[in-house]
Amino acid sequence: EFFVNGDANSINASMLDDLGDKPIVMTADSHHTEWLNTAALKAAGIDKNTPDIKGGVITRDKDGNPLGVFQEDASLLGPHSPIRKIIPKISEEDRQKVILAFQDYLFSLGVTAFMDAGINIDTTDNWIKSFQKLDKEGKIKIHANAAYIIKDTPDALGLVDKAKKLYDETKGSNFEVNTIKIFNDGGAGTAYLNKPYLNRNDGYKGELLWDEDRLAKLVTKANDLGISVHAHSIGDGSTSMLVRAYEKGQKASKNKDPRNAITHLMLVEPTDIPKMAKLKIVAVANMYWHFYDHDTVELMRSYGGEEALNNLLYLKKFFDEKVVVSNASDFPVSEPFSPLAMQMAITRKYNTYFIKHQVKAHILYLSESVPERTVHQQGCLL
Repeated sequence: EFFVNGDANSINASMLDDLGDKPIVMTADSHHTEWLNTAALKAAGIDKNTPDIKGGVITRDKDGNPLGVFQEDASLLGPHSPIRKIIPKISEEDRQKVILAFQDYLFSLGVTAFMDAGINIDTTDNWIKSFQKLDKEGKIKIHANAAYIIKDTPDALGLVDKAKKLYDETKGSNFEVNTIKIFNDGGAGTAYLNKPYLNRNDGYKGELLWDEDRLAKLVTKANDLGISVHAHSIGDGSTSMLVRAYEKGQKASKNKDPRNAITHLMLVEPTDIPKMAKLKIVAVANMYWHFYDHDTVELMRSYGGEEALNNLLYLKKFFDEKVVVSNASDFPVSEPFSPLAMQMAITRKYNTYFIKHQVKAHILYLSESVPERTVHQQGCLL
């Protein structure tokens, strides 16, 4: 992230102004934050009168002027982000080139199936159409699964019908839209926790992006239509809410094997893990993130103290409780190279990074990692 000590208020637009007079929009490696210079703010018409975005954070000074940092639904993740108006459009030709180049890259790594966990991340169906066109031309050789993002908006349940239509149109082809993706909380500094952030004094617990009962209704409708729900969750408070919403939604559904999933799971309340096992919720872990470096440890300590560290990336507990575990790279955040991911899950080391905060209960052994990873991958490689 761009943050200094996890604080988005520590950076501002003026820090980028020396790079030139042209509008600059920088995206964090998590893709949950954008950082704009002053020229970009002006080009987008963003000033103190720009309203806050539901589910998003616009950092401001004491007078309400935007500082240039936009998080969650205020960033390009959000359909109503004020930044979108200045982002150049990608041509159909370029989209197709990107898809085919990415396919070649995955084949070079030995990957033969993947899931795009946000095919409409740009709020359009353009990438869907590009995939469909290439697939009809016989150019999609890989098995490409896609998840259709639905936000907590008044038309959310109606969009489930659209996702079903896309599923019916693509089922059986090399490109399938077969999952619904929801974002339930944010990333670094905005993940929704069970307890307030320790590095703040305002009781802030993060951003919870869905209403629990509305999400339960979406789960029921999607599962009844044969569509799984795949949820982003970083904080323990977000995951606790998801487990409750999945339980309500699955109980009301006629589908008794929906294979709903939660991905990331960086901080998890330990009592939620056996509940996930009982509900057959798939834990889509990001094993690339399972190393303890100094920055990660200190950042999590500043958020939730030693308790957060003890519940950080608690992968072995999922295996102990017989939760179905899948691995995901979250590409382009991390590389889609599974052997390296399993190495990090096993050793908690990455090259020259060594374990700074050792919790033996979290160490995953090779005999536990490989069978679950290979048998229950659920296609969630990316």
